[in-house]
Amino acid sequence: MLGGEVVKVAAGIRTHVRRGAKRPIDTLGSVSVWPWEPVRGELECSLTAAERVLALHFIDLPPAEKAQAIRDRWHRELEEAERGAGHRWDAAIARRFAHWSERLAVAVRDGDPRLAVPVQVLRVNDVAWVGIGAEVFFETGLAIKACSPVAHTQVLGYSAGCRCYLPRAEDYPDGGWDIDTRYAVPDLFFQAYSLPVALRPDSADRVTAAALALLEEIAG
Repeated sequence: MLGGEVVKVAAGIRTHVRRGAKRPIDTLGSVSVWPWEPVRGELECSLTAAERVLALHFIDLPPAEKAQAIRDRWHRELEEAERGAGHRWDAAIARRFAHWSERLAVAVRDGDPRLAVPVQVLRVNDVAWVGIGAEVFFETGLAIKACSPVAHTQVLGYSAGCRCYLPRAEDYPDGGWDIDTRYAVPDLFFQAYSLPVALRPDSADRVTAAALALLEEIAG
């Protein structure tokens, strides 16, 4: 399916020829065609770009007492894992969660944290690329492509870095993300990225809206 999509898009992009004037086929005067004619001389190229950095919000932070208790617990588990003879993976997990617990404590202390996520667009004639500095779901990319005013639009995650995992609202666990629960899938990806808590469920929609606004801006 991926290969077929590549072939389809590639077949519709032509830079060495352009559509010529309509004319009848020599042997069939009643049938007309628009022949491809070689591009000669200087090529016409329109290059535009735009960028916006979104400040995404997090869900509610826990009370300071709970954040401190979480921090203390994970540091104890890290010490036990490093002293014990268990699998080294246990120590690696405890180390990651201990680092996250520090970030959580700082966020609670400072209050109202935000996460800056860049959204970039680049257009060359009828081809546009959208770069998002996060790990986005493919459905988010499809939503942007479906509403893009540029004929050929590709959406790229992990662009200008990767700051977070960016699920859609419907991908959140039932009842929202719980800070103390170890989910099987997804396994608390905000902790894997050392974010204090999960982003608000509308974050992916905000990124989608920003990408479409930038595409409208450069399409003009």
